[in-house]
Amino acid sequence: MSSRLIFFLLLFFLGFRFLSATPLDSTNSKKQIGLIIKADLLALGYDVFIHKKPAYQKYYSFSIEKLLGENHSVQLSYYFAPFSSTGAKWYVVSPEYKFFISKKKQHAGYYIGANLKYIHYYEKSSWVAPQSISDTTYYGKYESYNIGAGLINGFQFYLWNRISLDFLAGIGFLAEIKNKQYQPYYLLGGNHLYGFAFSPNADIRLALNIGFKF
Repeated sequence: MSSRLIFFLLLFFLGFRFLSATPLDSTNSKKQIGLIIKADLLALGYDVFIHKKPAYQKYYSFSIEKLLGENHSVQLSYYFAPFSSTGAKWYVVSPEYKFFISKKKQHAGYYIGANLKYIHYYEKSSWVAPQSISDTTYYGKYESYNIGAGLINGFQFYLWNRISLDFLAGIGFLAEIKNKQYQPYYLLGGNHLYGFAFSPNADIRLALNIGFKF
């Protein structure tokens, strides 16, 4: 997971090198670089994504937002759940674009935008074979790959020009494009099973981010 995170962060910052060719503010470019590091205050609690097994699971999130021009920004959000009582773990990578409607203050007030989403889900499970076969415990795993997209809107403002508060809400779709599972031979008579499908479901995006502006 750490290697994937490093890769996404490097890709994100390399993209900024091309997008931010002009300073955020010519009168204040030496003081601030227009970068906000955020954490989602709602990213602790009930996990609705656990596949077929709803359970309580702590998950965490942080985001990096780059302010561009006078009313544009791009943001990369990363959510992850390292473990749950069901043996499941997952991570979400979501690039987002924001357009700020208000012209009174740069990158503040109401905004609209769009986002993409990639989710990788992994669950480890175990079975005890019937005594007629064996009393051995077998272990299996299930992996799911999902993509999604949607529209977002929200409100962002600053305290002391450094502390950022960002309430974001959006709606879109989320679809599983591939799944992969391993099961013991005595189950369904198979070993490796693969599936491909695209059946979109509604997806809701909510976040209450607090961050620091550099």
